[in-house]
Amino acid sequence: MLTRKTPEDVSFERRAEIANENKGNLFISIHCNSLPERTIRERVGTKRGKGVYKTVRVADRSGKGF
Repeated sequence: MLTRKTPEDVSFERRAEIANENKGNLFISIHCNSLPERTIRERVGTKRGKGVYKTVRVADRSGKGF
């Protein structure tokens, strides 16, 4: 039974109530934290003897598809 789908917190007491309301025999609480997007610099070549870089934003995928 999923207790929440939004970032809004659900208290531990409410989680236990939800488990009891659904006749749960076992209560397991799994926590997956999300990470913010990150920015990396990639070297894409050389120009006049110096490195040429581009900035790339990498989306967080830590909490998706688990």
